[in-house]
Amino acid sequence: MRRTRCSTSCAARSGRTPSHWTMVPDGRVERALAQTEMLAACLHGTDSGHLWVGFSGGVDSTVLLHALRSSPNTVAIHIDHGLDPAAPEWAGHCRAVAEEFGVAFESRSVRVDSHGNREDAARRARYRVWGELLAPGDVLALAHHADDQAETRVWQLLTGREPGGMPNARRLGAGCVVRPLLGVRRRDIVDYAERHELRWIDDPSNADLDLDRNLIRHRVMPRLEARHPGAVERLAARRTVPVARLRPLPLNETSEQGVLAWLLAAGLPTPSKAVAEIRRQSLARNDRMPRVGIVPGMQAWRYR
Repeated sequence: MRRTRCSTSCAARSGRTPSHWTMVPDGRVERALAQTEMLAACLHGTDSGHLWVGFSGGVDSTVLLHALRSSPNTVAIHIDHGLDPAAPEWAGHCRAVAEEFGVAFESRSVRVDSHGNREDAARRARYRVWGELLAPGDVLALAHHADDQAETRVWQLLTGREPGGMPNARRLGAGCVVRPLLGVRRRDIVDYAERHELRWIDDPSNADLDLDRNLIRHRVMPRLEARHPGAVERLAARRTVPVARLRPLPLNETSEQGVLAWLLAAGLPTPSKAVAEIRRQSLARNDRMPRVGIVPGMQAWRYR
């Protein structure tokens, strides 16, 4: 069976009828920053779960928290790595900003080995805390953006890894991690912050060129972009969810259990509203190609 992704009008002209659901990145969230005053209402029905927002106090996570402050059950989660003398002051700043936004706030302290690769050790410590924190139905939103994605892929190539980048969404603990800003450039995030007169922390470690990511960010990426304009967008635009994990779902398998199993196999959460909407839209007219939001940055699309 041939599977194409064409517009509804194209499908109608060709006589083909939608027969499958597939999963594709949802561009609405990514476009929202440049087009509107809000990033989007990112939470597509996670039932009674919490929307945790990873909040370091930097500009990226400050913008994400500001954009999601009105979403149901939002909680800012700050991780204190204890690597900087100013860490307690940063935690206090984050608590004050969350209070200003009307968002609940929680903080966790972790111990990071100061020897060896501090970046990697800090990352593993964060994810360990988040994995223990997330309950069934919970979503953790992280503020990684297009520049981060491009830098990650360059770093993966340089260190002999598969340049798959960061996924839009994946399971973590009993919940799910989402990255709704992967299609947004950092300059647009800063512009949003300035227009909304937000205040944030500039972590001095971000200028430490002894750290691989910083060297790539400050030395490598500007030269690539100068030599090849649009390099960041192209590097960031590659699909971030393995296609093998997103097998099409035939319409004759859209029972409640069938849809649940499909989403779980893709490593995605199973919000009841999305499951019900997929089942309802499976009965839509043959000339329609409906889409259903699953998590920020990812949607199901009925097609043939």
